[in-house]
Amino acid sequence: MKKILYVSAECRPFSGKSSLAEVTQSLPRVLSRDFDIRVVTPLYAGVGLDYYSQMEYIGKINVSLSWRVHECKVYSLTKDGVIYYFLKNDYYFGRANLYGYYDDEERFAFFARAVIESMKVTGFDPDIIHTNDWQSALVPVYMKLANHESEKPVQLFTIQHIARQGKCDEDMIEDLLGIHKGQLCILENSGKINFMKGAIVVCDRFNTVSRNYATELKSSAFAVGLESIISHNEGKFSGVLHGIDYEVYNPEKDKYLFYRYGAENSGLKLKNKLAVQKELCLKVSEEIPLIVVISKLVTNKGMDILKEAVFEILKNEVQFVMIGEGEERYENFFSNLQKIYPTKMRCMVMHSEAGAYRLFAAGDYMVLPSQVEPCGRSQMIALRYGASPIVRRIGGLADSVTDVSAGGNGYVFEEYSSAALLNAMQRAVKDYSDKSARAELVKKSMAADFSWESAAEGYKKIYEEMT
Repeated sequence: MKKILYVSAECRPFSGKSSLAEVTQSLPRVLSRDFDIRVVTPLYAGVGLDYYSQMEYIGKINVSLSWRVHECKVYSLTKDGVIYYFLKNDYYFGRANLYGYYDDEERFAFFARAVIESMKVTGFDPDIIHTNDWQSALVPVYMKLANHESEKPVQLFTIQHIARQGKCDEDMIEDLLGIHKGQLCILENSGKINFMKGAIVVCDRFNTVSRNYATELKSSAFAVGLESIISHNEGKFSGVLHGIDYEVYNPEKDKYLFYRYGAENSGLKLKNKLAVQKELCLKVSEEIPLIVVISKLVTNKGMDILKEAVFEILKNEVQFVMIGEGEERYENFFSNLQKIYPTKMRCMVMHSEAGAYRLFAAGDYMVLPSQVEPCGRSQMIALRYGASPIVRRIGGLADSVTDVSAGGNGYVFEEYSSAALLNAMQRAVKDYSDKSARAELVKKSMAADFSWESAAEGYKKIYEEMT
């Protein structure tokens, strides 16, 4: 059985709430059926005592980072059939938050070094090291510099999101990273050390989280300065559409719903809509289409074009409900908009799992007009709950949602504009009156398979090709 060391800075339920944390929780668990896959991650201060008490101490290592030498303790815990290794150093990881510190690049350079050193005490000798995003991007770089002629382990690097790349000044290469300045060419990009660039150059394969996003990352509009590096290395680059955990996102078992339902009894979805309408003091009516937004209220999620489009769509017989937090200007705009349309509009500025799940279940349509969306989870969750997505054809949205005009599962627009978004919403509202077509669309949506079981097949293929 092939051995995989999966390296990630976040992993639910131990740390993080991002898509990276969710991927690290779900993908190795599914892949463990075919591979001996183990996860290594920092042991942050925020890990729950119940998990900490279950960990087994394996040993300690001394980790050198240029002139610095720090002790790091290694722990293990087995959960859902996967062995997790935790790297404990309170100086770097015993902090209130995962990121946002002046020395983040130093912290995760240390993490990369510690990952390599930890294999000496775990005894795990992987065939493949699978790293993710800038936080672990130096692992393949350090491995390459130390074992430049070695064929094992091979290195796979995954770009979850390219916005943060791990950058610092060139003159820090020796003092901060402990890499000889003669090797600067591996890491230099646009006058900066760039962790992600280094991983792309030295790894055996790299990929990203959807096929369409892989294409987008070859252009300057999406790659944030790495487009030439990615294009030059496109022969070892691919896209694998990620998925969602169908046990977590399951309307048949969801504890937050008023009524649980599945594809075979999707009529109960309507009862959730009526219950949410009542809860939010909206007109209780199955005849009125309910459009929902479950999103960060930030520009890259398309809130700038949503502002005008929502103002116009509310002139129709519709209801519009939002939940999320973000930039103050959007929080204020949408909160004020509900004062203009008090019988049609609700904006809940908050983070609420219960509220989000209830809106997925209640919504007839879910809007996601993103500027950039590497993979996207919201559209997959919406489909799982029978809320038809209204999305821009971008990134993973393009790989998971096709327009109803082509026999698809949602409403898709191309141009990043309020007019294009409004047109898509108007089409959805118009179609709502055809009850039989609407019922078929809900069933089709809920029958789609965006589980990790499906997504894992892409990684199985890459692993097999690499070894």
